[in-house]
Amino acid sequence: MNFQTFSINTRPNYRQKRNRSVFLTTLFLLTVTSVPTSLKAQQPWEYSPYNIYLLDSWGVDLPVGEQTKEAIRENFLKQCINTGGPLWEVQSQKLSPAETFHIYNWENTKSPTLKEQEALQGISQKYPLSDKLFFIHIEYNKPIWKISLRELDCHTYRFSLVEQQELVHTSLIATAVTRLVKESFSPLAKIDDYKNKSATLTFKGIGLITEETHFALPPTGSLLTATIRKNNRQGTLQPRGLYQVPWTYLQVTKQNQHKTDSLVVSSAGRPLGSRANRRTQKLAQFLKPQTKKVLLSLRSTYSPETPLVGYHLYRVGAEGIPNEFIGATDSQGQIRLPTTPDTPLDLYYIKHGAIHLAKIPVAAGSPDLQQVLLVDDAQRLAAEGFLHSLHNKLIETIAHRELLASQIRHATEQKQKELAYQLLEKLENLPSKNDFIRTLRERQIELNSNLLDLPEETAQKLRPKILTMFEHTRQEINDRLTLETLTQAQKLVASLKDPN
Repeated sequence: MNFQTFSINTRPNYRQKRNRSVFLTTLFLLTVTSVPTSLKAQQPWEYSPYNIYLLDSWGVDLPVGEQTKEAIRENFLKQCINTGGPLWEVQSQKLSPAETFHIYNWENTKSPTLKEQEALQGISQKYPLSDKLFFIHIEYNKPIWKISLRELDCHTYRFSLVEQQELVHTSLIATAVTRLVKESFSPLAKIDDYKNKSATLTFKGIGLITEETHFALPPTGSLLTATIRKNNRQGTLQPRGLYQVPWTYLQVTKQNQHKTDSLVVSSAGRPLGSRANRRTQKLAQFLKPQTKKVLLSLRSTYSPETPLVGYHLYRVGAEGIPNEFIGATDSQGQIRLPTTPDTPLDLYYIKHGAIHLAKIPVAAGSPDLQQVLLVDDAQRLAAEGFLHSLHNKLIETIAHRELLASQIRHATEQKQKELAYQLLEKLENLPSKNDFIRTLRERQIELNSNLLDLPEETAQKLRPKILTMFEHTRQEINDRLTLETLTQAQKLVASLKDPN
């Protein structure tokens, strides 16, 4: 029998080594080049400067030419670079007046809709890796130069208020633009840790700041708004991935090197949710205080076009008690609230009837018009009114019973038989406990039937409140309307002989 011998060489030859090396090199290059540009350029947040674009546009019929405009542009660019130091990386670019007009008419009262979010995302994507865009418009109305400026944050897509200044000479334009940029600049921070109504913040570029006080470090007592941003795998914003947390503010309490402690003031119990991750960012943006009146508009969650009329607002005083009555909403469901930078944050309670419906913080710097959606508790208020009336009738019945019982005791002591029987008859004809319980049950059935006409979410919120009020009243009827008073009166009258 012939046997064939096979030898196996376990050591790779030179060609195999070379192929493997080429494969690994190619794989490494593909991995590196496939990383998004935004991720490759990332630096630690606290040492990352703000990438700022100054976008200027000019009006028509100006007494200066293109060379003068370019010189002014270069001048305010240099001044902004010197003002920001290592914290700002500044570039400038011309913008069309049409784009600027659109920006300046953009409202900043709520979270952007999907269409608005896409529009803002399209604007910021024109300027790669940008953190802040400053839209500058310069116009001339003889003999006055007017400068208007507005900031757009490219992380939260929030606009600042429009800052303006008037001048009489072109030599002052660059300095005025630099001052407006510095004043409207709103520092941005990441919310690192949040628990027990307190949060730890890390401001962007704080490691580049060497001064103890700096315009990019909000002082103690300053307010910041909260935004939750969700990104996709490429590091860009997801559709509907931006949520500006309503009625929530972070108030700076203490600065600890690169970390800042803050107090979370909100109308919600846990407004910032759980811990952030790589694709979910929790951001806080400085809110510049303003002296103005905020118009509060109360609307129904069931029907947002329906105003809530006659709702009372109370401001929380220094003792933490809502004891200062501010006023009631008008026929449009609106009320004006004064704000001042001296008290940057006020807490208000909204009350309808005897129930506190909500507490809302109002900041000096909030948008002029703010809408509050509340559960339309007309059915709860109707229940409250009915129970209040029933309670008054109960108190009146109890008082009448005690009076008749006292008169019966006096009549029996005086052996006034006919009078005693007349008083007993009146006592027996008063509403009994069963009468009150029957009336209570019928009204509760009617209100429960009315709740079926409301959306299920609204009905679920109102039903427990109404049930609690009815149970409390039912317990009071059982405790106070007993048979003891009537039984004792009947025994006293029975002790007398029948007058017939």
